[in-house]
Amino acid sequence: LAKTVSGIGFAALALSRQIERDPAGAADEARRLADDARQATREAREIITGLRTDDGDGALPLPIALKAEAERWAATNDVRLELAIEDVGELDAVAARELEGILREALGNAARHANASAVSVRLRMLGGRAVLTIADDGAGFEVPDDLMDLSRGRHFGVTGMRERAQLAGGDLMVESAPGEGCVLSVWVPAPEARRDAPQRPHAPTTGRAG
Repeated sequence: LAKTVSGIGFAALALSRQIERDPAGAADEARRLADDARQATREAREIITGLRTDDGDGALPLPIALKAEAERWAATNDVRLELAIEDVGELDAVAARELEGILREALGNAARHANASAVSVRLRMLGGRAVLTIADDGAGFEVPDDLMDLSRGRHFGVTGMRERAQLAGGDLMVESAPGEGCVLSVWVPAPEARRDAPQRPHAPTTGRAG
């Protein structure tokens, strides 16, 4: 969230210079900044809500929560949705909350930036980890070797999603290319995995989305 707000500030400073040389482009940039600010506000509210409900009382089971979120988003945005949600056991409250937040952010990106017409959401157990995969058929983008570089290109959401995954003891990987959609995979330790055991993160991957 801090990186998102910082990026908005830097972009706003540049906007004043852009207005003089490219008024039309500056207007588009201003609208994007407004979208980013609204997203930052939503993220702040989610964080506050999460801090109040860390004990998980009253929370829906993760598979049900993910399915409901994806179906609600697809209906609102008129996007074709494919779901493959498996039971991955009872994750701890932080991991479950961050997976829900990552799904919301990924779906929001698919609508706001990728203009996707179809999205698939999959949750499964793989190698002692709970793995959430979100794939879309949208515009795609060039993935740098270091995912942190995405924040310089206004892809603040990817940076934030990776930080969410790492907060839960996991990591995130992105596979995409311009015009080829995007596949985002995030893993967190499953219930039987020791949270204090060293985890070997996946290296970020650049390439065509499947």
